[in-house]
Parts: sequence; C-alpha cells; structure tokens
Amino acid sequence: MTDPNTPINISWHGGQTSIITSGTRITTAKAGQGGGKTTAGYWWLLGRMQRFPGESHLVGFPTYRLLARVILNPVDSERPTLIQFLEQVGEHPILHKVEGWIECVSGNILFVSAENLTHWDGSHVKSAWIDEFDECPVGAFKRAMERTRMKQGYVLLTGTPRHVRWIKQELITNTVQAAMNTMITFPSTANPAYDPVAMEEARLTMPSWEFRRIHLGELAEAEGGNLFHRNWWMRSEMVFEGGNWYAEAGELTS
Repeated sequence: MTDPNTPINISWHGGQTSIITSGTRITTAKAGQGGGKTTAGYWWLLGRMQRFPGESHLVGFPTYRLLARVILNPVDSERPTLIQFLEQVGEHPILHKVEGWIECVSGNILFVSAENLTHWDGSHVKSAWIDEFDECPVGAFKRAMERTRMKQGYVLLTGTPRHVRWIKQELITNTVQAAMNTMITFPSTANPAYDPVAMEEARLTMPSWEFRRIHLGELAEAEGGNLFHRNWWMRSEMVFEGGNWYAEAGELTS
C-alpha cells in the first residue's frame, strides 16, 4: 500500500505539503488557479483513507458537471482523475456510478454535489473534502462538519476564492471554528509548471482585486487590498439571508 508521504513520480511544493500534512479539524486551502490544490486534495484524501482503513469518506463539488470532470472524465493532461489516481496508488477503485460511491482497498468514498445537499445526509464519515468550496453554499460546509463530527473527523476545503461569500463568517470571525482551522494560501506560480509569463499577463490585464483572488488566492475586495484590512462592511447595509451575508447596496456583493 502506498505511503501518502512518499510521492509517486511527483514532488509537492510547499503549499501542497502544508495541505497534505495538516492534521487540524478543518484545513482551508485558498490557492491561485492552477496552483495544484486539487492534486493535493487527492493525497490528503488518500492519507486519511490509509490512516483510518475501513472508514468512509466524502468528496463534494459545486456541480455534478465538475464532479464528473474530476472523478471520471480526464480533461486535464496535467492531472489524472480521482479514479485514475486511486488506481495508480494501489487502491484498486471500483466505481458505483449510479449509487455515487467508490469502493477502495482502504475504504469507501461517497461523492456528492452541492446542487442537492440532501444527498450529503445519511452517512457518518471520517473525512470530507470539498473542492472549489467557494462556489458552494455555506450549507455544504455545514453538512461536511455535521457528517464528520460523530467520528471526530477532518474537513478539507480547497478552492480559488473567486467569490467572498461565507468564508469570513464561518472561518475567521467564528473564533471557535477559526481555532480548528489551518488556513493555507499560495499563488498559481507555487506550481512550477505555471508559466510566470502567463502570471504576468494576468497581472497586467485583470483588475488588481480579481488578480489577487484568482492568482494569489487572497480574499481581496473589489477596490483592491485585503478584505479584512478595512471596515468594508460599514459602507453598505448587510443582509443575512439563506445562511449568507450580502451587501444590499454598494459594490461588495460577493
């Protein structure tokens, strides 16, 4: 059985290593596009499976289309699908596509979409990984916490912060959950395969705040700068609806 701390024909950069080796209740990886966060998610998941053999685990995505792309359909030449990865590391996965789970040597993986949160219910799991978490409603994060609580399990959130939705209220101003969380941030170019020329093009052609979100993994506000360096919430009336905060007026609505 493959030791998840011994890569197979790959080397992890510092940001990926921080994800893979994190042992906190919650790990949040805000990373630049193409930075390698999903690959790190594979290894994090494998590590939990092999550390706790026989347990079940959950993998969630914003949509069924993205779920299929990551788990089943190889569209990225730089990264295998989750099924291919599990085969490479000796987990001999058996896909139960209709039922929504993968049978492996070390345990079972349930895969779900935020498009139907009721599918997240019914199973207590040892770990839950949500990819592109910022595209999911806060309910997905809460389900992941609920599903792992009884077994004192682990939650991994990976994503590029395109939107600033529930991250602050759940993972920063909520001091109890903030104390459980390891926050990891790294840019696109942490991945040695990401061309610095492409990074510079993005910097020159994108608004500063958008560049900082998409390529630096920062929670930048629309004016630029860090979201929490100024009292941005004083500029408009904030409305709590459906588990999320929204600005009723002004630019900051995401």
